[in-house]
Amino acid sequence: MKNVLIPTDFSKNSLNACDYALQFFKNQTCNFHFLHVVKRNGFSNYDSIHFSNTGIAEKVNLKPVTQKLQNTVQEIRIKNNNEKHRFFTLVDHDYFVDAVRKQIHEKGIDLIVMGTKGSSEINKTPVGSNTTDIITKVKCTTLIIPENSKFKPPKDIVFPSDFTTSYSVQNFEPLLEILERYEASLHALYVNHTKEEPLLTQQEINRAYFADCFHDINVNFHHLSDKPFDKGIHSFTNDKSIDMIALKAKKLNVFHQIFFRPNVEASAYQTNIPFLILHE
Repeated sequence: MKNVLIPTDFSKNSLNACDYALQFFKNQTCNFHFLHVVKRNGFSNYDSIHFSNTGIAEKVNLKPVTQKLQNTVQEIRIKNNNEKHRFFTLVDHDYFVDAVRKQIHEKGIDLIVMGTKGSSEINKTPVGSNTTDIITKVKCTTLIIPENSKFKPPKDIVFPSDFTTSYSVQNFEPLLEILERYEASLHALYVNHTKEEPLLTQQEINRAYFADCFHDINVNFHHLSDKPFDKGIHSFTNDKSIDMIALKAKKLNVFHQIFFRPNVEASAYQTNIPFLILHE
């Protein structure tokens, strides 16, 4: 049985991520844990007292937001009407990352599903601060759903890599499960901004091990040259009608190139493709 954590702030994009998750696991037995985090100093009235990191008592009224979350999840339960799915509500008064980490530990979470709001006009990044914190600070497989993404069975998944780091089979178990469940094809993509050059010996070794990890899967290897990384990913996903992008969390430079580069063309970030973040 899967345990899926869905952080929600009741926004359109977080509810869209919920809809995606319910369809993504339509045929699997799952526990869905909906988490709403109330930031510290969020309320003046109180029904409970929490202590901040400084030891100062904070008065917090969680009843209204707890009721709102329960009502929202009840509507989702009725709409979903899937006997394979069970729903749980969680409200916490904490820092967002700490609250998520606690639930991962206590509930045995297998996957986090989060929505994104799309590109910011200020910094041209496609994800909010909470999502970027989860990507970089929480060691749990995470599925990021852009706000305009609608579910369709993932049949083509791309994994960008320069094959400079080693892999382990355990890294890829969540991805392998998705590939097998949906009988999908995997595209391993190497992008470099210079002219095409042969892989170095260690890159060849890592590439071969990568192939061994997916020996029962249809894996296609691609090499794009003379393109910046982010533009290479963007053009490839469009040309191949990619349904999902899988990334290894350890390669933070990949996140920076896709998510955080300033002063890039806004079109590079107008994607409706979900991102699967794999942690060690």
